[in-house]
Amino acid sequence: MRDDPARELREFDLTDLDQFANGFPHAVFARHRAVAPVYWHEPTAHTPDGEGFWSVATHAESLAVMRDPRVFSSETGGARPFAATGGGDFVAGVAGELPMQAICLLLGVPESDRHTLFEWVETAFDFRDREAFATNDLVAESGLKMFEYGAELIARKRVEPADDMLSVVVHATLPGEDPPSLTDDELHLFFSLLFAAGADTTRNAVAGGLLALAQHPEQMAAVRSGTVPLERAADEIVRWTSPAAYNRRTATVDTQLGGHGIAAGDKVVFWEASANRDERVFADSMAFDAARDPNPHLGFGHGVHHCLGASLARLELRVVLGEVLARFDRIELDGSPEWTRSNKHTGIRRLPVRVA
Repeated sequence: MRDDPARELREFDLTDLDQFANGFPHAVFARHRAVAPVYWHEPTAHTPDGEGFWSVATHAESLAVMRDPRVFSSETGGARPFAATGGGDFVAGVAGELPMQAICLLLGVPESDRHTLFEWVETAFDFRDREAFATNDLVAESGLKMFEYGAELIARKRVEPADDMLSVVVHATLPGEDPPSLTDDELHLFFSLLFAAGADTTRNAVAGGLLALAQHPEQMAAVRSGTVPLERAADEIVRWTSPAAYNRRTATVDTQLGGHGIAAGDKVVFWEASANRDERVFADSMAFDAARDPNPHLGFGHGVHHCLGASLARLELRVVLGEVLARFDRIELDGSPEWTRSNKHTGIRRLPVRVA
C-alpha cells in the first residue's frame, strides 16, 4: 500500500502545468517538505504516460537520489522497459542572447543558423497550449528540423573538422570500447542535449537573476559595488531560480527513501526547485540573499549527473549581470514577468525592464 500523504498535497496536481503558469509554486512545496518530504503522487489526467511517481521535495532525499545512479537510473527513463537607456524585453534582448551565442560557438553552429535553432528548441520546451510532453504538428515539425540539422552538422564536422567541441567529440576515440567512437545516435543526443541545456537553462537563470535583483534593490546595489562578489551572487541566483525544476529517475531495485519502500520500476521525481528552498539546509530559505554562504544548492545536479556546463553557466551569469550593472545606474521592472507554462523548466518568456 502507498502511504497516504496529507490531503492538501493530494489536492494539488504537480503535473498540471497551469499550476506553474505564474512561476514555481514554492508555497505548495514548502508544505510538501513539511508534511510529506517523499510521497506517492497518483496519476491524473495530466500525468505523462498515465503513471504515478514518487515526489521528492527535500534537499537530503533529492541528494540521495542524485548520489546513487545505480539505484535511481536515468538510462531507463521515458523509454524504459518498465513502461541602453529606454526599455524592452530583457529576455529577448539580453538574457537569451549570450547563452545561445556561447553554446553555438562551442558547438560550431554557423551564426546564420543560431536563432532558427533556438526557436526550434523553445517550441519543444514551452508547453503553451498542450499538456506536458504531449505533441502537436508544430512540435513534431520543430523536432524533425532539429534532428535533420544536427545530422547535417555532424556529417559536416566529420568531413571538415573545425576548432569547436562538436568536431572534437565527432573525431574522438574511446580506447578499449567497441565501437571506439560515438555512434551517430550518441552524437545527435550529445548535440541536442548540449544545445538545449546551454541555450535555455542559463537564459532562464540570467532573466530570473535580474528579476530577483530588481526586486531587491539593496542587494543589486551591493553586487554593483562589489560588496557582494558576483561569484557568490551567481550561485544564489542558480539556487533561487532553479531553472531545471525537477529531474526524474527510475528505481532499478527495491529500495528505501525517506522512510518509504520504493519498488523496482517506480518513477522517482526529485524537485531541485524545492530542495533548493529546504529550510533544513538553507537559513531563511525563502529569501533571496546574494551574499549567501555556504550555498550547497542542487541547481547543477550532483555526481555523475553534475551539469557539464556549470562553469560556463557561472561565467555567463557573471559576465551578463556584471556588464548590465556596470552600464546602467537604474534598472527597474516595467511590468510583470511572463512565465513559461512548464513544471520542468522555470523560465521567463518576457521580462519588461526600464534602464537608465
